Amino acid sequence: VDDASLAAIGVNPLDPSTRPASARAGRELGRRVASQVAAFWG
Repeated sequence: VDDASLAAIGVNPLDPSTRPASARAGRELGRRVASQVAAFWG
């Protein structure tokens, strides 16, 4: 989890109003680390 994802989630991870921002932040994080994960798993 990165700072942008934590900020998007907010104080209540079950709050449905934060879902779109959380999803966008999570997708962006995935894009940033995909090559590292792929390298790890070979």
